[in-house]
Amino acid sequence: MAWTYESISKIFSEIAKENYKGLVKSFLAMELDISHQPLLDSLYDNFMAVDEMPLISEQLTYTAENSKQQLREELTDLLDKLYRTGEGASFVMECIVSNNISETISHYSDLDGEDYSTLTLESLQELIQKDLALKSQEQDYFGDLTLLALQKDLLDQKSHFLQHYVASLINTMPKSKDQNTLVLD
Repeated sequence: MAWTYESISKIFSEIAKENYKGLVKSFLAMELDISHQPLLDSLYDNFMAVDEMPLISEQLTYTAENSKQQLREELTDLLDKLYRTGEGASFVMECIVSNNISETISHYSDLDGEDYSTLTLESLQELIQKDLALKSQEQDYFGDLTLLALQKDLLDQKSHFLQHYVASLINTMPKSKDQNTLVLD
Protein backbone atom coordinates (compact mmCIF):
# COMPACT_ATOMS: atom_id res chain seq x y z
CA MET A 1 0.00 0.00 0.00
CA ALA A 2 1.27 3.44 -0.92
CA TRP A 3 1.08 5.90 1.97
CA THR A 4 -0.56 8.88 0.30
CA TYR A 5 -2.30 11.78 1.96
CA GLU A 6 -5.65 10.24 0.99
CA SER A 7 -4.87 6.76 2.38
CA ILE A 8 -3.43 8.16 5.63
CA SER A 9 -6.36 10.56 6.05
CA LYS A 10 -8.84 7.73 5.52
CA ILE A 11 -7.09 5.58 8.13
CA PHE A 12 -6.94 8.48 10.61
CA SER A 13 -10.66 9.11 10.12
CA GLU A 14 -11.44 5.47 10.83
CA ILE A 15 -9.19 5.43 13.91
CA ALA A 16 -10.76 8.67 15.20
CA LYS A 17 -14.22 7.10 14.95
CA GLU A 18 -13.15 4.03 16.92
CA ASN A 19 -10.49 5.40 19.31
CA TYR A 20 -10.19 9.19 19.34
CA LYS A 21 -8.32 9.14 22.63
CA GLY A 22 -5.69 6.77 21.24
CA LEU A 23 -5.26 8.90 18.13
CA VAL A 24 -4.78 12.14 20.08
CA LYS A 25 -2.38 10.47 22.51
CA SER A 26 -0.40 9.11 19.55
CA PHE A 27 -0.04 12.62 18.10
CA LEU A 28 0.98 13.99 21.47
CA ALA A 29 3.54 11.18 21.93
CA MET A 30 4.99 11.78 18.48
CA GLU A 31 5.09 15.59 18.60
CA LEU A 32 6.28 15.89 22.20
CA ASP A 33 8.50 12.79 22.23
CA ILE A 34 6.72 11.31 25.23
CA SER A 35 6.21 7.62 25.86
CA HIS A 36 5.19 7.75 29.53
CA GLN A 37 1.52 6.64 29.58
CA PRO A 38 0.43 8.46 32.76
CA LEU A 39 1.82 11.72 31.35
CA LEU A 40 0.06 11.12 28.03
CA ASP A 41 -3.17 10.39 29.89
CA SER A 42 -2.80 13.63 31.85
CA LEU A 43 -2.07 15.65 28.70
CA TYR A 44 -5.06 14.11 26.96
CA ASP A 45 -7.30 14.93 29.94
CA ASN A 46 -6.03 18.53 29.88
CA PHE A 47 -6.65 18.72 26.14
CA MET A 48 -10.22 17.44 26.51
CA ALA A 49 -10.97 19.64 29.55
CA VAL A 50 -10.51 22.87 27.59
CA ASP A 51 -13.05 23.18 24.78
CA GLU A 52 -11.02 25.72 22.87
CA MET A 53 -7.59 24.06 23.17
CA PRO A 54 -6.43 23.23 19.66
CA LEU A 55 -4.35 20.16 18.91
CA ILE A 56 -2.72 22.19 16.14
CA SER A 57 -0.96 25.44 16.98
CA GLU A 58 -2.82 28.69 16.54
CA GLN A 59 -0.08 29.94 14.21
CA LEU A 60 -0.52 26.97 11.87
CA THR A 61 -4.31 27.39 11.98
CA TYR A 62 -3.91 31.10 11.17
CA THR A 63 -1.54 30.31 8.30
CA ALA A 64 -3.96 27.69 6.93
CA GLU A 65 -6.93 30.09 7.07
CA ASN A 66 -4.97 32.85 5.33
CA SER A 67 -3.79 30.44 2.63
CA LYS A 68 -7.35 29.18 2.06
CA GLN A 69 -8.65 32.74 1.77
CA GLN A 70 -5.92 33.72 -0.70
CA LEU A 71 -6.64 30.57 -2.74
CA ARG A 72 -10.37 31.36 -2.84
CA GLU A 73 -9.74 34.95 -3.93
CA GLU A 74 -7.19 34.06 -6.62
CA LEU A 75 -9.10 31.09 -8.04
CA THR A 76 -12.30 33.14 -8.14
CA ASP A 77 -10.44 35.94 -9.93
CA LEU A 78 -8.95 33.54 -12.49
CA LEU A 79 -12.30 31.87 -13.25
CA ASP A 80 -13.99 35.28 -13.36
CA LYS A 81 -11.55 36.48 -16.02
CA LEU A 82 -12.08 33.33 -18.06
CA TYR A 83 -15.85 33.65 -17.74
CA ARG A 84 -15.88 37.32 -18.79
CA THR A 85 -13.75 36.60 -21.87
CA GLY A 86 -15.70 33.45 -22.77
CA GLU A 87 -12.47 31.43 -22.86
CA GLY A 88 -13.18 29.14 -19.92
CA ALA A 89 -13.85 25.98 -21.91
CA SER A 90 -10.84 26.40 -24.18
CA PHE A 91 -8.62 27.14 -21.17
CA VAL A 92 -9.71 23.94 -19.44
CA MET A 93 -9.17 21.90 -22.60
CA GLU A 94 -5.68 23.37 -23.08
CA CYS A 95 -4.82 22.57 -19.45
CA ILE A 96 -5.93 18.98 -20.00
CA VAL A 97 -3.85 18.64 -23.15
CA SER A 98 -0.72 20.43 -21.95
CA ASN A 99 -0.81 19.22 -18.33
CA ASN A 100 1.00 22.48 -17.56
CA ILE A 101 -1.13 25.29 -16.20
CA SER A 102 1.64 27.90 -16.27
CA GLU A 103 2.22 27.27 -19.96
CA THR A 104 -1.52 27.41 -20.64
CA ILE A 105 -1.94 30.71 -18.78
CA SER A 106 0.80 32.26 -20.91
CA HIS A 107 -1.43 31.76 -23.99
CA TYR A 108 -4.19 33.98 -22.57
CA SER A 109 -3.67 37.73 -22.75
CA ASP A 110 -6.13 38.46 -19.92
CA LEU A 111 -4.27 36.16 -17.51
CA ASP A 112 -0.91 36.74 -15.91
CA GLY A 113 0.57 33.75 -14.10
CA GLU A 114 2.39 36.09 -11.74
CA ASP A 115 -0.98 37.25 -10.35
CA TYR A 116 -1.53 33.81 -8.84
CA SER A 117 0.32 31.92 -6.14
CA THR A 118 1.85 28.51 -6.72
CA LEU A 119 -0.81 27.09 -4.39
CA THR A 120 -3.59 28.46 -6.60
CA LEU A 121 -2.06 27.19 -9.82
CA GLU A 122 -1.29 23.75 -8.38
CA SER A 123 -4.81 23.52 -6.92
CA LEU A 124 -6.39 24.40 -10.25
CA GLN A 125 -4.14 21.94 -12.08
CA GLU A 126 -5.13 19.20 -9.63
CA LEU A 127 -8.83 19.96 -10.05
CA ILE A 128 -8.51 19.75 -13.83
CA GLN A 129 -6.22 16.72 -14.05
CA LYS A 130 -7.50 14.67 -11.13
CA ASP A 131 -11.07 15.61 -10.31
CA LEU A 132 -12.66 16.86 -13.53
CA ALA A 133 -14.73 14.16 -15.19
CA LEU A 134 -13.93 14.16 -18.88
CA LYS A 135 -17.14 12.33 -19.66
CA SER A 136 -19.41 15.28 -19.03
CA GLN A 137 -22.70 14.87 -20.87
CA GLU A 138 -22.87 18.54 -21.73
CA GLN A 139 -19.09 18.83 -22.15
CA ASP A 140 -19.24 22.08 -20.22
CA TYR A 141 -15.81 21.60 -18.72
CA PHE A 142 -15.67 25.17 -17.43
CA GLY A 143 -19.03 24.72 -15.70
CA ASP A 144 -17.94 21.38 -14.27
CA LEU A 145 -14.68 22.91 -13.06
CA THR A 146 -16.54 25.80 -11.42
CA LEU A 147 -18.90 23.36 -9.71
CA LEU A 148 -15.97 21.25 -8.47
CA ALA A 149 -14.19 24.31 -7.08
CA LEU A 150 -17.39 25.41 -5.39
CA GLN A 151 -17.99 21.95 -3.88
CA LYS A 152 -14.44 21.91 -2.52
CA ASP A 153 -14.94 25.38 -1.01
CA LEU A 154 -12.25 26.88 -3.24
CA LEU A 155 -14.28 29.86 -4.46
CA ASP A 156 -15.45 33.06 -2.86
CA GLN A 157 -19.15 32.26 -2.75
CA LYS A 158 -20.07 35.94 -2.47
CA SER A 159 -18.27 36.91 -5.67
CA HIS A 160 -20.12 38.72 -8.45
CA PHE A 161 -18.70 36.24 -10.94
CA LEU A 162 -20.28 33.27 -9.21
CA GLN A 163 -23.63 35.00 -8.80
CA HIS A 164 -23.72 35.97 -12.51
CA TYR A 165 -22.50 32.56 -13.62
CA VAL A 166 -25.14 30.69 -11.60
CA ALA A 167 -27.82 33.07 -12.89
CA SER A 168 -26.72 32.43 -16.48
CA LEU A 169 -26.88 28.67 -15.90
CA ILE A 170 -30.40 28.91 -14.53
CA ASN A 171 -31.50 30.93 -17.56
CA THR A 172 -30.11 28.33 -19.98
CA MET A 173 -31.62 25.31 -18.22
CA PRO A 174 -34.61 23.77 -19.98
CA LYS A 175 -37.90 24.79 -18.43
CA SER A 176 -39.76 22.00 -16.68
CA LYS A 177 -42.95 20.88 -18.35
CA ASP A 178 -46.33 21.80 -16.98
CA GLN A 179 -47.88 18.98 -14.93
CA ASN A 180 -50.79 18.67 -17.41
CA THR A 181 -48.36 18.23 -20.29
CA LEU A 182 -46.54 15.49 -18.40
CA VAL A 183 -49.78 13.58 -17.85
CA LEU A 184 -50.79 13.91 -21.50
CA ASP A 185 -47.39 12.75 -22.74
